[in-house]
Amino acid sequence: MIITRCVWTVLLSGLMFTDGIWGLPERTTINCQSPIAHEFQRTEKGYQGTLELVNVQSDTTLKLESPSCLACLSFLELTHTPGAAFATVDAKKPLDAEELTEYNGTLSYSIVCQNSGVVNSRTLGVRGESISKSLLAGSLVGQVKATDADATREFNTVYYSIEPPSDTFEVTSNGSILLKKQLDYSENRFYTFTVIAKDSGGYGDVATVYINVPVGPYFEYATYNAIIPENEIGLFQTITPAPIKAYGEDEHSSQVIIYSISAVYPSEYRESVVIDSTTGVITVQKGLDYEKTPTMNCSIQASLKNSSQKTAEAMVIVEVKDVNEAPVFLQEEYSSDQPCGSIRVLNCCCQGHRP
Repeated sequence: MIITRCVWTVLLSGLMFTDGIWGLPERTTINCQSPIAHEFQRTEKGYQGTLELVNVQSDTTLKLESPSCLACLSFLELTHTPGAAFATVDAKKPLDAEELTEYNGTLSYSIVCQNSGVVNSRTLGVRGESISKSLLAGSLVGQVKATDADATREFNTVYYSIEPPSDTFEVTSNGSILLKKQLDYSENRFYTFTVIAKDSGGYGDVATVYINVPVGPYFEYATYNAIIPENEIGLFQTITPAPIKAYGEDEHSSQVIIYSISAVYPSEYRESVVIDSTTGVITVQKGLDYEKTPTMNCSIQASLKNSSQKTAEAMVIVEVKDVNEAPVFLQEEYSSDQPCGSIRVLNCCCQGHRP
């Protein structure tokens, strides 16, 4: 019995938080016959260490590429011995969202099989040092993950809790940290709390979470929903939950806000919309086609006039309403060498004949 107790102690004490609060590194696989794309969970600025532990097919030589993000490779290092069954990709220096501003804060790269030329793409969003005040209750602000070395389901289920209990944040059964209410500058600009992970035997580990509410502009809402009929030019028919509005440090700030559009998806509609830099009002200047694009997303940005590096982001989801359009002939005239009665033309008739 004494020996058994000692064994249980060793196994259960293996419960620990993984590096960082975002669950990195992740276990991944590459395929040298058909590509496998992988999108990581967003991680915090400052993470340094292993990003992925890669399962590799035998007799494979790998290389790292990032043709669409020249700055990304400066963060990355691939370690792989040709023919080995595994590889690692590491962040060799702390991840920095500001250095990736040109790429919307996204670290993108590819692991290429040199033998076959197959490209396995990777994307990793890097958060800034803080979270936006505009996030609503229920928004995800972080992720913790603990692992338990015990092999049995009875003892390897992990239970999370926040200590001391918080009326602002909560942690779910999978380690997601959610807002219980919208943040307010007047209450606090910095939050620190402890997340405890325990198994059913009471053994566990702790992780400290630091959250900074930024001093700078913020949108009243993180997401806006707009509607406009297809082919219509001008203002949105509706926009909810409220007109687009950004503030300085707080609602009473006199700081001047500059609005801009940072991206449009699909990208070919980038020139279809413009935003008033002083009011934030978006105008559609080229009609949208419901049959081609029933939904369009606009990423908008607010910056301080006297400090353009302080910015906030929001998303405008535009629903294009279908309208009843008149049928149109593909060509203006139709002709044939056949007798008139043998031609069928809808909504028309040949002279002296009915279709």
